[in-house]
Amino acid sequence: MAWSGAPMRSGERRRGWPVLLVPAIVAAACGGGSATEGGGSTPPALHVCTGPPPANASACPGAEAGLASDAPRVVASSCACSAPCTPTPCAYLCNLGYLLGPSGACERMPIDPPATRFVDNGDGTVTVTDAYDQVTWLRDAACSEAVGGVARGAGPLSWYQAMDWSLGLADGACGLRDGSRPGAWRLPTQTQLMHLQIDLAQAHTFTNVQPGVYWSSWTYWADKAGAVDLYTGQYFEDPKTSLRQVWPVR
Repeated sequence: MAWSGAPMRSGERRRGWPVLLVPAIVAAACGGGSATEGGGSTPPALHVCTGPPPANASACPGAEAGLASDAPRVVASSCACSAPCTPTPCAYLCNLGYLLGPSGACERMPIDPPATRFVDNGDGTVTVTDAYDQVTWLRDAACSEAVGGVARGAGPLSWYQAMDWSLGLADGACGLRDGSRPGAWRLPTQTQLMHLQIDLAQAHTFTNVQPGVYWSSWTYWADKAGAVDLYTGQYFEDPKTSLRQVWPVR
């Protein structure tokens, strides 16, 4: 059937008749080019991690996402990044049974632990020096005192409570006589806990060390954080609501 009558004006629709949609040629937003409507433009080139993956290591979660430029793959001592900070791009963490060595590569943990020096500072702290690091720990590895408004009668805490408890720790609590103030203490990194697990095989001066799982400061997922079993040395990601032991460092 032919339509007889006045010609259709631009933008007008005849009642009862379908309107045919014809792809329109639209100007591209950038570069002066063009694209068909709904076709989109060419996506920008993605940046990548360069070089072979480090041996005996696994990529930190999100290490290869949102890169501002190409970056080399590197082994980091920790995947942790507490705000404000910039995560290391293309970072890898040594697998279980390996530790970051002086050469920057993941080296197998020695069967016989390297000589470790434990110094009891006489103020409620112990400084541990080994082949990898020097860290000062709370001497009481399972202090159950309330700190920073966080009660700890049963010992283990959720990750959120553990963070607040550690940041609130100061002189006068848990046998401390070191002059520390709130904010001086924090949760250890997962690497520090893994090192300590090896060191504890030797004679030491800590008290109340529990053969269980301790929280680390590392977190990437909104609902999970890193934890280390001080009996096996195993590292894993645990729901932040789980109840784990807390052993702060400064």
